[in-house]
Amino acid sequence: MNLKQEIGLLTSHPLAMGSFTNWLKLLIYNGGVDKKYIPKALYISLISCLGIPLRIIERVKYNKNFEKLEIEHSPIFILGHWRSGTTYLHHLISQDPNLGYVSTGQAYAPEMFLAHQKLLNFISNNFRPKTRLMDNVESSNILPEEEEYAVGNISPYSFIHGAVFSKNISKYFQDVVLFHQVSEERKLQWKNYYINVLKKATLHMDSKRLVLKNPPNTARVQLLLEVFPTAKFIHIYRNPYIVYASTKHLSQNILPAFALQEISEQELDENILKFYQQLMHKFFADQSLIPEENLIEIKYEDFVGHELAQLQKIYEHLNLPNFEKAEENFQKYIDAHSNYETNKYLFDEETITKVYDAWKFTIDKWQYSPPKSS
Repeated sequence: MNLKQEIGLLTSHPLAMGSFTNWLKLLIYNGGVDKKYIPKALYISLISCLGIPLRIIERVKYNKNFEKLEIEHSPIFILGHWRSGTTYLHHLISQDPNLGYVSTGQAYAPEMFLAHQKLLNFISNNFRPKTRLMDNVESSNILPEEEEYAVGNISPYSFIHGAVFSKNISKYFQDVVLFHQVSEERKLQWKNYYINVLKKATLHMDSKRLVLKNPPNTARVQLLLEVFPTAKFIHIYRNPYIVYASTKHLSQNILPAFALQEISEQELDENILKFYQQLMHKFFADQSLIPEENLIEIKYEDFVGHELAQLQKIYEHLNLPNFEKAEENFQKYIDAHSNYETNKYLFDEETITKVYDAWKFTIDKWQYSPPKSS
């Protein structure tokens, strides 16, 4: 690996360009890093430390602006387990010029992206990979990204930390995804950090209504409604067998790039099965809290190949304006990505049985059949 690639991987680490103080607190809370990852942790510390002056400049220039800013329009939340088609839907609906989003630049550098966009674009254009690690989806500073990264760079309350400090990933899932047995004070702290991120995005996007995609939010419906009672929700779901294989592929590609602690293959697989169960059960338990007119569910297999019809259905059900004005943009994006190929997976009978035993409640509910075994 050459120097340019090394710089790209290090600056692509989800915590490298975030708060240095937050980074140090995470290191202490998680008991440090495994020995083999010490050089990577030192590089991340260096990059984060070098960013301190840039973050101070942004604070001086912009904090007064976004602290007093009010989020006028409740967001549109795209929900769904990882690898269910949330990214494609998010990127597509973000082509609506009346909607805003959390950009990749903000997600990775939430305390410097407003004042230093040219620098961040230079790093992105010259050093970082042009596609994501887990698939061939394009990546750049200006594209939509999950706000979970931004929250993780300014607070201790993000599931991204579980991917970095893998030994504690189950605890992070319980504490910051499910918020299981978490105090009201900590919930309030998470809400404040989350609102902080959305206010900055609103400022950056000229006060447009935000459309947000973040799989952990699938289990946070109650918390989101406490902050935004009139929010709109789109839940997209996909064949659970494919979701399992794709999530495993994601984990095998993301963890080596993000992780600073070791986790076994067996524990990784157990977590995939367990987290899906808990995430979806929590969503099913809370979805009745959403007014019927503010929630629509779509099937990934119905969406791909019929995007415009499905988008129109979404806009009509959620009473969103300006579909006709955005339709040309939608079609251009669909045409530009018409040759995109999803990853292909082979299944043996043991895997099919394992997934069905664990996820029977969604497979039967949505009437999916197992893929052909290899």
